[in-house]
Amino acid sequence: MVSSVSFQLSLAATAGIPWLEPGINHRIRHLLKRLENKIRSIPVEDILLTITFKLSISVLSDLSTTLAATIVFLPITAVTFESLNIVSPMANIIVLWLVPPAMFLGGLLSITGLVSFTLAKLVGLLTWPILELFIFLTS
Repeated sequence: MVSSVSFQLSLAATAGIPWLEPGINHRIRHLLKRLENKIRSIPVEDILLTITFKLSISVLSDLSTTLAATIVFLPITAVTFESLNIVSPMANIIVLWLVPPAMFLGGLLSITGLVSFTLAKLVGLLTWPILELFIFLTS
């Protein structure tokens, strides 16, 4: 099991998030503060600029988590698959918001499958589009 690549990648990513994410997040937030100060000096109140900035804070926060995991499992990926994918952090950010509902509905599907096949099919119909979207966005 310890020699399993999937185990190594999961362990590395899980360890990397609490180990590196706070530092990466701190640096990103520091850069955003500097950017916010520059934006405030712009005389025109632009609602689109404000919305874009708020959205960028959210995306960059997700980026810090993804980067923390990626940095730690990158050596394992490079050695095992003899290649590196530089767009994987962006792909992760694109689909990150789909993970909680997919996991919740997948768990609900498992539980309802123990109770009623018909009920499980209904939950499966709710779960399926989310998973299809996940596959579409990562393909």
